[in-house]
Amino acid sequence: MKRILIVSNDVVVTCSLRGIFEQHADWTVCGSVLYRDAVNTAKQERPDLVVLNISVPVMSGLSATKKVRKGTPSVPLVVFCAITSSRLEEAAVEVGVKSVSSESDLVQSIQKLFSFAA
Repeated sequence: MKRILIVSNDVVVTCSLRGIFEQHADWTVCGSVLYRDAVNTAKQERPDLVVLNISVPVMSGLSATKKVRKGTPSVPLVVFCAITSSRLEEAAVEVGVKSVSSESDLVQSIQKLFSFAA
């Protein structure tokens, strides 16, 4: 069972992702938290993957991603947003993100990462 931590300041997005992820028999959501709680929760829950929504107005998504990366260096990170760009992808890779995905390609990106890890 692959454990996924969802990090987002948007409750609607979080609920939607939880429902989508839990349709996969071998995935479970071990938590869904706000950015401010991401590092501590990731340390406690020890997920196999952290999925971060970087389309948030409250805090820079990449800034939060840096903090999560620093606090949990061995956990793969996937970031997603409504619209991706090469500039966003470059910046995300610089902070240690494994995959940058649009919302519509998120599940496929996670499946690829889990396949490589197997």
